Amino acid sequence: MLNLLLLLLAKLVIYAAVCWVAPKHLHIKPKDALTFALAWGSIRLVLGVLATAPLVYLVTLLAAVGLPMLIAFVLVLLPARSLLWWIVARAICRRHQSTSSPQLKHWVFLGVCASFAVDGLVWISDADFKFFC
Repeated sequence: MLNLLLLLLAKLVIYAAVCWVAPKHLHIKPKDALTFALAWGSIRLVLGVLATAPLVYLVTLLAAVGLPMLIAFVLVLLPARSLLWWIVARAICRRHQSTSSPQLKHWVFLGVCASFAVDGLVWISDADFKFFC
């Protein structure tokens, strides 16, 4: 249980860091950068938690048909995380009445890389769980 809480805290910190740089990439000006980063990082974390069960099912389904777990993991989570970060980016733009920035895709890519970076640390540490969106 403590491992899960530490993972959630690590994800929140990483997601907030990604959201901290969002104003530059999305051409917006939030009133308070820290509140902005924590709020949107938390929203991304909640979306990931909600998406976890169906994604775990898809990964195990692909693994059950013979695909190596790591490949199943990447095949499912790469598009899922791209979609989740894109949803957050679009929500930020909409909330701040900003048009889509050409750098939006770079920010989404940064978010996806950050998500996988945390998972990489979990794989290296050999914790009790192997992924959490």
